[in-house]
This record gives sequence, structure tokens and C-alpha cells, in this order.
Amino acid sequence: MRVTILILLIVASYSNLLSQQVRITNSEEQVIPYVVVYNQSKNIHVLGNEEGICNLSSFSLNEAIFFQHPSYHIKEYSSLSEIGSTVILEEKVIVMDELVISATRGQNTTETIPYYLKSLHTGSIEYKNAPTAADILVKTGHIAVQKTQSGGGSPIIRGFEANRILLVVDGIRMNNAIYRSGHLQNSITIDPNILQSTEVIFGPSSVMYGSDALGGVIHYISKNPRFSIDDKLNSEAQFSIQGMSASNSMRSNFNYSVGGKKWASLTSISYSNFGDIKMGENRSSDVTPSDWGKVYHYADVENGKDIMLPNSDPNVQRRTGYTQYDIMQKVRYKVSDHHELGLNFQYSNSSNINRFDQLIRYNDDNTLKYADFYYGPQKRLLAAINSKYSKECVLFNSVNTIAAYQNIKEDRHSRKFNDLEQLNQLETVDVLSLNVDFEKDFTLTTKLNYGLEYTYNNVTSKADYTIDGNFSGIAPTRYPNGGSHTSSISVYTNYNSQLNDLLSLNAGFRYGYYFYNSVFNANDFFTPPVNEFKTSNGAPSASIGLVFKPGLGWRFNGNVTTGFRVPNVDDYGKIRAKNSEISLPNTAIDPEKAVNFELSATKVFGNDIASVNLTYFHTVLHDAILRTNLTINGKDSILYDGDWYRMVTNDNVDKALIKGISAAFQLQPLFNTKISGTYNYTVGRSLSKDEPMGHIPPIFGRVGAEYKYKKLVSEVYINYQATKKLEDMSPYGEDNDDAAADIGFPSWQTLNIAFQYPIIDKIYIQASVENILDKHYKSFASPISSPGRNIIISLTGTL
Repeated sequence: MRVTILILLIVASYSNLLSQQVRITNSEEQVIPYVVVYNQSKNIHVLGNEEGICNLSSFSLNEAIFFQHPSYHIKEYSSLSEIGSTVILEEKVIVMDELVISATRGQNTTETIPYYLKSLHTGSIEYKNAPTAADILVKTGHIAVQKTQSGGGSPIIRGFEANRILLVVDGIRMNNAIYRSGHLQNSITIDPNILQSTEVIFGPSSVMYGSDALGGVIHYISKNPRFSIDDKLNSEAQFSIQGMSASNSMRSNFNYSVGGKKWASLTSISYSNFGDIKMGENRSSDVTPSDWGKVYHYADVENGKDIMLPNSDPNVQRRTGYTQYDIMQKVRYKVSDHHELGLNFQYSNSSNINRFDQLIRYNDDNTLKYADFYYGPQKRLLAAINSKYSKECVLFNSVNTIAAYQNIKEDRHSRKFNDLEQLNQLETVDVLSLNVDFEKDFTLTTKLNYGLEYTYNNVTSKADYTIDGNFSGIAPTRYPNGGSHTSSISVYTNYNSQLNDLLSLNAGFRYGYYFYNSVFNANDFFTPPVNEFKTSNGAPSASIGLVFKPGLGWRFNGNVTTGFRVPNVDDYGKIRAKNSEISLPNTAIDPEKAVNFELSATKVFGNDIASVNLTYFHTVLHDAILRTNLTINGKDSILYDGDWYRMVTNDNVDKALIKGISAAFQLQPLFNTKISGTYNYTVGRSLSKDEPMGHIPPIFGRVGAEYKYKKLVSEVYINYQATKKLEDMSPYGEDNDDAAADIGFPSWQTLNIAFQYPIIDKIYIQASVENILDKHYKSFASPISSPGRNIIISLTGTL
């Protein structure tokens, strides 16, 4: 009898080991998704899921087992019995082959992808102390960010900005029919507290993402709720609070996750209160005027009358503060072992955000031009349902479907100084989208991704004049006043294969068809060129690239890609007065088409002790949509809203060229130390008109040294940007040359330091001192001065 019981216990124990599930994390208890687990002979391998959970039942009891991930050192166990419920991997200091999803809309590593990619993960995002999702991008060292006001942040990738860059959140495109060609602040509606990672593809990416991805794709990926690996309910509460001295700001977040074996939920709430920004006080003697950027007056109301008040501290940029709250709710449900459903709800809402660049303008008599000029509450609502089905069949191994609805509100309000009437322009966009992405794995090294996308945009544009909030008359709308509807449908395919030990191939094709319909109703302000505008465009794109790894640490990437951007409502239907110019509609615009050639070389020295990367890109833009001067009946100016403006319009030019190089290095001189740096150089010119293109930043980059000792992580780094001269800037105002100094935007460098340390179990303090030398500077094309010396302290923890 005892022998029988003993045998049963041994069998039960053995069975339990064979069905063992483990969760794979790093040293900070953050889960590591998609870890490959294999045995010594590599004839058995399994893949962990996105929660870091892996089932080891395929392995024998006494064989060696290896855990491998591109960002972590391989971990070996001599037998299954050595493995507990959690496996902890040690992070590499220098990471060469990152795991990304942006390039193929599926899981892949950079080892076989011929594009230049950059990703930031949860740990680095929290550690860098970035107050907004736009500020996160600066940390890559390869993206410049323009700011018009405090609530701003317009990324520039390889000389492309705004609607020539595609923003994506959780696989859903954020770009809509009124994404403008100027400077965008939509990235700040993404809450940095909810991000699992941020991935950036550099260069045209229309094959995988469609229109707008000329400069690249920025893909924000939010955290997912986690399932439990056993019968116990898994729950976790996290909090963070951050303070910033240069703007007297506070930002806080609380999120709570709970999960069982079949369902999981994550709730996140964030609140931010940003105050007025104080610029740096130490100014270069070489910059003129010597008080460049100082603010001497601001507008206020006293006894119902506008007054112009002196600024007690000209280094403080009055009326730049704003507040914002963000909510996210995610729910996941396992229908079966192969099928999962998810709900993704996000809502972002800000207070009014003042247009700082307009509030500091003066009339000829040295009085302020505007008493009020602000964006109304910027609201973004996203509701999406996604389905993930993973079971191998003839057509696919997995299929991911996302049906989404977005509602975006962007309002603009302005009132001139001592004018009773306020102009209100109200824009609402409703967006429906459907993405279906298939993945077929033919072998371990060969896969096919294919799918389809449908989008629909409904744009409503209204405007009125009010006095003390009461209606006083009809006003000119920013977009077609009869409404606009756009839709698109496209299909794509992408093939990725490691042909042999030296060579990998990536090739893809996409075809999209786009429909536009806008109604222009004539009014007292503007007589439209047509009453109704209808058009449709077909847009093909293709890509082919190779990755060559000859050995000795060398890797060469080369690709040729085409991209396109179909003109949206903002391109052909916008009426906008700014400074001394007014943009007028042009319904005869064709799509922009880009052909990009790119070559990248990477050398890794020793055992990942150092690496150097150099990338050259050459993009020819055909039918580029650029702002051009306009004359009507021999006149170049019109009277609009009480002022005279020079007329400009968007139009196609024959050809434009953008080219440049980017470089990066990483060095590990000591085990706990990493030194890294980036360098970016871009030039852009309209070849047809022989003029500089707008949105081309000067040389910029980042150099830093990171040191880790036990639980302490610290970094000293320098951000830098070269001079952008006036003669090298666009002649049509896209680069805000009126906000520059006499020579343009002067060069600058900032010295910064940051550290992270766990003060008690699961509670971390992150602290930074940015712009330690308190230098005054403006980032390229930014009317607002950057913060001076800024002490940022954050406390994050798990309860």
C-alpha cells in the first residue's frame, strides 16, 4: 500500500512539473513578454506570451532548459526541477536585437528587419521622468520635438513632422482628417503612465501602416492587464506622483489591476497640473537681442476691461500652465486557450491651453494684439474591441482584429485686445476604423503578415462670434462649413525570411483607395472655388530590404521603400490666418509620394562591449505638398476678420529632397557602466523651387553615461542642438522664424543628471536635474523657451 502511495505521489509530482507554468520577469519584477524557451538540442521550443507566462510541459524532467530574449542574457537551468514559479532574467547593458511589433504589426526582432527602429520600455520611461508622451521621444536621441506652447510637443523624424508622421496607439492610427501640416500637439493626449513601450520606425512605412507614414511611425503601446497563472486572484495597485520645479507642476497616477485565469482588468487614472514655465536665466553673449525670449507683458481683465500688465519676472512665461486628466480601462477575457477578447477605453481631457506664441504678439503701437488666444479643452476618446485568435491552420497561425471608434475635439478661441467679440472655431472628428492582421509562420525563420484596414472620418466644423459668452454672429470656419467625410480601404502583405545564416529578406506591398467629400457653403467671409468637392485616389506602396550579417560583429541593412500621403481636409480645405498670412483652400492637390533609399551599418565589438551604428537615408518626395504664395485677380492679399493678410495655399511642387545621416554608439567600459551617444544631420530642399523645406531640424543628438551599482541607477547626459540659420529655414513661416533670434535658432547644450533607487521594497524614487546650468534656449521652431534648471522628483510604487 505504501509503495502504491509513493508511486502515485511521484507520478503526481512529475505530472505537475510537466504542466508547470512560470512567469518570466526582470530584476524589477516587470514581466518580460515573448521569451523563447528551448532545450539543449533545440528540437523543442516554446514561446512565452505577452504576460511573460510560459508553459514548460513540452520538456523532459532532466534535460537542460534555456530562456532567451533579445534584451536579456540567456539563462540556463540544468533540469526542470530547478525552475520555480518565477524566472528572473538579467538585462543586457547593450541591446542589439530588440523585440518589436511595429515593423510587421506582429512579433519580431530587429535581427531580420532592415529598417532602423528604436524602442523605449516601461523601466526606461519611468526612469527618465518624462512628463508627457512627447517628452519621451526626446530620450531616443533621434527625434527632435517642437513646442508652440506648454501643452505641446510635435515630433520631427528625418525632416518630416505633423501629418507626415503617423501616430499609432495600440495598433490604432491616431492621424485623422484634420491632422495639419504645421505643428501638432496630439501626442500629449497619450498618458505616459500607462505605456508599456514606445516604438519608432524611421523612414517611410506605408506598406504596413498606409497614408501619412512618410517620415516614420510612432507606436505607443499601453500596458495590458495580466491573467493569473494559478487559481488565485492576482491583484496589484500602483501609484506615482511627480513634481517639477521649473513650472511648479504636479503629476499623479493611480492604477489597479486584477486578474483571474480567464479574465483580467486594468484601471488607470492620471491627473496633471502644469504651471507657468520659467526659462533659463543664463544667456549667451553671442545671441542678439540679449533679451531674446523674455516676456515683459501679459494681458488680464480688470473691471471688465482688458489691461496690459508688466511681468514682474520676464523669465516666467505667463499663462503657459494647464491641467489634464487621463483615464484608461482595459479588460481581457479568454474565450478559450486559442481565443482572447479585449476592451480598450481611453479618455483624455485638458483645460484650455493658451497659444503662447500668439499671446506675446504686439501691434504697431506696442500694445498686445490678443487678450485671449487658446485651444479649448483638447479631448480624445478611444473605444476599441480587439480579438486575438491563435491556432495554426492553412491560412494563418494567428489573426488579430481591432474595431475602434475615436472622438476628437479641437477648438480654437481668440479675442483681440480691447475687442468685445471672441472668435470661436469648433472642430469635431468622429473616426471609425477596422484592422484585421494575419500572421502565417511557415518555419521558425519565415513568416508572412497580411491584412486589411478600413477607416472613416466625419469632420464637423463650426464657428461663431460671442460677447461675454453670448452669440453675436456667424464666423468663418476653419474647415469646409458644410462638413467633410473621408474613407479608405487598403490591403497589405509583408514577407520576412532568414534565407541563410548570413542573409534575411523583407518585402511588402500595399494598395489603398481613398475617398474624400467636402461641402463649401458660401458666406460673407469667403467664396469657395467649388460648392462640393469629391475625389478618390488609389495609392500603391512597396518595400524591399535585406539584412546581411557577414560575421565578426558586422550587420548591414539596406532597403528601398515607397510611401504616400493622401491630402486630407486640412490640406485642401483649410482657412487659417496666422501672423501676416492666410491659408486658403485648394481642391486640386494630388497625393504626396516618397521613394526612400536607406543603408545602415552596425559593428559590435567583443562580447557586446561596444557597438557603432551609421545610417544614411535619401528620400525623394514627388508632388510634395508645400505652402506657396497665391494671387487672385492679380492681388496677393485679402481683408479677413478685420485685418489684411498675404494669401498662401497648399499646392504640389514637382520634387523635393530630404537626406541625412544618423549615428549612434554604445560602450560598456566597465560591467556596470554604459556610455552612449547619438548624432543626427538632415537637409531638405524643394528642388522645383530651389528653396529650403520647412521642418528640417539642425544637427542634434544626445550623449550620456549610465552607471548601475546594486539597486542604484544613475545617468549624466547632455542634449544638444546646432544653430539653424534664418536663410536655411522655410520662407513660408512653417519654422516660426518670427520667434527666432537675429541669426535664427541658436545652438544650445544642456547638462542633466538623473537617478533611480528603491527606498523600500517596491517603492522607487526617481530624481532628475535638467538644464543644470540654467541656460536659456529654444528648441528648433519653438516660440516658447524651454525650462531653465528643473528639478524633477517622482515616487512610484506597488501596493
